[in-house]
Amino acid sequence: MKRRRLALILSVAMGLSLFQLPMPAAFAAYDSLPAFPGAEGFGYAAAGGRGGEVYHVTSYDLTGPGTFHDALTTAGSTPRTIVFDISGELTIPQIIVSGKSKITIAGQTAPGDGVTIRGNNIRFVNCSDIIIRYMRFRMGAQSFNDDSMYLEDCRNVMIDHSSFSWGTDEVLSIKSKDYNNPKSKNITVQWSIISEGLLTHSMGGLVEMNTITMHHNLYAHNNDRNPKTKGVMDFVNNIIYNWGGYPYVAGGESGTKGYGNVVGNYFIAGMNSANPQYGVVRGNENYNLYLTNNRIDSNKNGILDGTDTGTGMMEAERPSLIVPERFEYPPVHTQEPEAAYENILSHSGASISRDKVDERVIDSVRHQTGAIIGNENDVGGFPQLARTKESLDTDRDGMPDAWEIAKGLNPNDPEDRNGDLNGDGYTNLEDYLNELAAPGFPANYPQTPPAWTGTPFDPPAQPPTEQPDPEPAPSMDGKTLRNVVIHDNSGSGTANAANWSVQSNFQPGDFVAGDRMTGSKTYKFVTIPDELKGMEWIRSAVASRSSTSADLLSFYLAADADVYVAHDSRISSRPQWLTSAYEDTGLVIADDQPVQYKLFKKRYPAGSHVVMGANNNTSNMNYFVILKPVSPDTKAPAAAPSGLAGELTAGPAILLQWEPVDGADQYLIYRSTSTMPYFKVIGSSKSTEYTDAATVLGITYQYKVSAVNAGGESPQSSPVEVLAFDPSKPKPSVPTGLQAADAKSMSVALKWSPVDGAVSYEIYRADLPDGTYRKIAAVSKAAFTDKTVSPSTSYSYKVAAAGVGGASALSEGVSTTTKPQVSQPQAPEGLTAGEVTAAAFAIQWNPVDSAERYYVYRKGIGDNDFTRLGSTVSPRYLDDTVSADRASYIYKVTAENEMGESAASRELAIDMPLPATPSQLFVGLKGETFVGLIWTSHGGATQYNVYRESAGEPMQYVGYAKVDTFYDRTVKPGVEYTYYITGKNASGESGPSNRVTVKTPETSKDITPPVTTTDAKPGWHNTAQTINLIAIDAEGSAVSTYYRVDDAPFQAGNRIEIGQEGVHTLRYYSVDASGNREDIQSAQVSIDLTGPVVPLSVTESVYHSDAVNIRLDITDALSGVDQVKATLDGKEVSLPITAAPYELSIGDHAMTVTATDHAGNVTVQHGVLKVVMNRGYLDEALQSAYDQGLITNKGILNSLLSKVNRIQSETDPAKIINALNSLENELKAQAGKHIDAAFAQHLLSDIDYLISQAKDQP
Repeated sequence: MKRRRLALILSVAMGLSLFQLPMPAAFAAYDSLPAFPGAEGFGYAAAGGRGGEVYHVTSYDLTGPGTFHDALTTAGSTPRTIVFDISGELTIPQIIVSGKSKITIAGQTAPGDGVTIRGNNIRFVNCSDIIIRYMRFRMGAQSFNDDSMYLEDCRNVMIDHSSFSWGTDEVLSIKSKDYNNPKSKNITVQWSIISEGLLTHSMGGLVEMNTITMHHNLYAHNNDRNPKTKGVMDFVNNIIYNWGGYPYVAGGESGTKGYGNVVGNYFIAGMNSANPQYGVVRGNENYNLYLTNNRIDSNKNGILDGTDTGTGMMEAERPSLIVPERFEYPPVHTQEPEAAYENILSHSGASISRDKVDERVIDSVRHQTGAIIGNENDVGGFPQLARTKESLDTDRDGMPDAWEIAKGLNPNDPEDRNGDLNGDGYTNLEDYLNELAAPGFPANYPQTPPAWTGTPFDPPAQPPTEQPDPEPAPSMDGKTLRNVVIHDNSGSGTANAANWSVQSNFQPGDFVAGDRMTGSKTYKFVTIPDELKGMEWIRSAVASRSSTSADLLSFYLAADADVYVAHDSRISSRPQWLTSAYEDTGLVIADDQPVQYKLFKKRYPAGSHVVMGANNNTSNMNYFVILKPVSPDTKAPAAAPSGLAGELTAGPAILLQWEPVDGADQYLIYRSTSTMPYFKVIGSSKSTEYTDAATVLGITYQYKVSAVNAGGESPQSSPVEVLAFDPSKPKPSVPTGLQAADAKSMSVALKWSPVDGAVSYEIYRADLPDGTYRKIAAVSKAAFTDKTVSPSTSYSYKVAAAGVGGASALSEGVSTTTKPQVSQPQAPEGLTAGEVTAAAFAIQWNPVDSAERYYVYRKGIGDNDFTRLGSTVSPRYLDDTVSADRASYIYKVTAENEMGESAASRELAIDMPLPATPSQLFVGLKGETFVGLIWTSHGGATQYNVYRESAGEPMQYVGYAKVDTFYDRTVKPGVEYTYYITGKNASGESGPSNRVTVKTPETSKDITPPVTTTDAKPGWHNTAQTINLIAIDAEGSAVSTYYRVDDAPFQAGNRIEIGQEGVHTLRYYSVDASGNREDIQSAQVSIDLTGPVVPLSVTESVYHSDAVNIRLDITDALSGVDQVKATLDGKEVSLPITAAPYELSIGDHAMTVTATDHAGNVTVQHGVLKVVMNRGYLDEALQSAYDQGLITNKGILNSLLSKVNRIQSETDPAKIINALNSLENELKAQAGKHIDAAFAQHLLSDIDYLISQAKDQP
């Protein structure tokens, strides 16, 4: 697809003159809502946890609720935003996030000094829509090697303003698992720091395959891979500082295609930079590179004064393919390198609250100081981070109450987080997160992606590499083994299969694996059970352990045999095919790694087809097989089968029949074809016939048969030939163009024009053109070499084409005469060494008469066998596969022509030269207990030995390095040391480098005690309290903290759990490594787990005419009562609960009293107030009314009481009702006169109530 360079204009608005912006144009692929304001590049539209749930990180534990581990591993199908209610260091186990999507890790929400993830790595595998912001990932020195963060097969990922360091493998890696089918895409890493990968690896990271943007990042103090890239890469406005061996790696030693923009970056060499003039290295012809407007500062003078050397900053020895136009990728706001330099140093990493690590790294770039390190403690280790807690978030929606109130949101409504109050497309929660993150960008940096015009570059599809048809190979046979077949379905299966072989005479000292016979990982057997020594065995390939084939290995047996499988004892889960059929012998074989192999056995009869599956482990050694004959003294059948006949049958299939053989238990069937000229066992039969159903029309088949029994195999029968065809189909055309292309003394090469529809070709030969033509061969291609001729003899040839319909008529003939006989070449003489370096050995020899080619063989010192390296037509050869870990190699050469291969030449031993002497040794970093050394190497070494002397200590070996940096951690403070370096390989050591003398700093006298603070909160608490003690020592020395609760003894620790009720006194202090002890500090921790006591009865009763006054004596034994609320019939009332007479209706009235103490404990009590009325209380009601002046006439009172007396004395309901009616009439008559009208009305309603009750009586 055509690439077009972005048209760039200069913006003049809001100080944007620093930014090159593309011409504005609508482009559908770059107009989605960005992940956040300021998101750019391939991953700009990652959705993250938008619109989903919120997870609060609240715990410093490794795992469990509230931990960072739990936040990631429990994410489900609902989008999730992870916020931090705590700050400081979070130590993690390895976290593998697999198959998850739509997660935002909002590091900007962490209070105080932010959070640092330490102790292990995080791996995102097959994840999508991930946003990571303002986080620090610093793994630190470990007993294992791993990346601080690793992403594989992930899509739509945005990493912003984060800091990565102290990985023991890579620091930050982004990859696709299968480079032929890359699944990683749409990823951006921006405004981040990737620094201080730890030796001995010290790698910035693999950032490969596929669409990835990296802009405004800082790579600092990594030895290699800053980064290493393949596939589609947009690398814009980054700083690369103090690379060791390699800065930006453009593809490396790979055939994978690469398409990279490297634009506007600043490469700054530091003290470790071995090749300071190169910013782009290890390119290849498959990596297409647009390289423009970069700067490189190579002079190490401590001043930023880089220049644009154009393609001169690309390694001359290994260049990439420079392209003239920028690849069209989603653009970023591209600055001049000088402007980007300042912005990166001011704003990259977790810059809202930079820790001392980032501050130091940034300072080292500004002043061009610092060095690659081997341990985080070389530069001060993990800094102290204050542990604080986030602001109040009542509804746990990720937005603090104060922010919600200020924005007009409801701090008690968690659902409003996913609203969009301002209509900008971001949720309210995202608006809060974006507001927190905004200070991380430069003030004038645009917050929207550039407009984009142009056609996006899409890497062209790579045509499959045309592989030549494999040459037919002879059957892999042994004494007992027949047709050993390897079916390795792993990515390198064909190459792996070539490393399997059948071996005889199994002995200690034999190589274990066919792909571990050269190089640094050559494994040999040490111990073998005596009963298996001398046996036939199958040497496997280690790399075939990756195969998953159910038939990885198969073979036939020509005799009864015990088949032993040797399986790596470190593999706990053995394959089912092994455990279900083979017995554990209890025997083991050991090699020199050392690895032990458990031996499993099964007995098979002659003629068996043995099939074995996968290894069931891809990291340990692959299995291998040994065969032990069961009946070596039994005689094999003596006679070959006779009468072999073949017949084409329906299917198509070929039926074979033959005469029986005395002493045969089974028969092996051998087959060759016009496409496979070598006979191989394809099956076995217990009877004297066999049907070959695996036949193809148009192919000529030849068969032989042998008889087998427990003791072995008979001679093979005479062959029979059958052409598979369908007579109802047309035959192919007669071949044309037959010619004798090359006639030698012992061979004739023929070729002809291919025939449409031909599956194979039959070759016929006669002594004379008009003679009788006999079929001599069948082949699959339109070419054939006849190797059955004699010198100085004439031959005539014709060819027929065979197809599904049968064979055509013979072609026109061609005649030729072979050349006079030549002699087999003599063994080459004069084998000598030419130029010999630690990287390549040149050899030469005298030309040999009549030689057509030469074969070169080699073995390393200590190897048992020679291996053919290659061939050449000239009498010289350059071996560039030597390894400096071998002291010498032995070579021999043969010559070959058509008569065959000569004897080998005299052997030539060439010693590996000593490595070049290292130079320019100097001291990088130093401390009281370490010295960092840096030097320049010149090749040929497998390691560099470090020697040291001091006063009273003679020169001695202190360690070795694999790279050009070493940290001596055995020094003492205040001592002067002198060092030198030598290179070492298998032949010995080079001369010494220059010497360097250094004095370690004196131990500073520390007289200041540490200061310990606590996060214990004042006041009362209604839950158990976890209290952290944070000790900080001004000199940074190790600190021990001690505490006690109440009168308990002091104990060591900085994390206290207090759960018992009461007022507790926590006392604590810390002591530093110098013995300085601070004064005892104290804090009060008050815990009240019990709510107030509310003495509310379940039921209270009162007469309708009485006043209500319910008093409650509410108490709390610890923190005291804070507030009390009461309701009556659901309405809030004050205490005591009061009501005037007749204010409440007759019946039940619900009472609720809620009491809260000062610790926040709440007690809720419920009760019922019963308002009642009956006949027996009427006289008291009248008397009380008279006493209150509501009845003013004594005579009226007496009259009423007389009627009440009657009511109370009656038992008959009818009479009661009559008496109540009488009372009612008098009340109505006197109401408003001698009886208060309101009272009269209340009493009349009571009389109605009593009448209704009387009516209900039986």
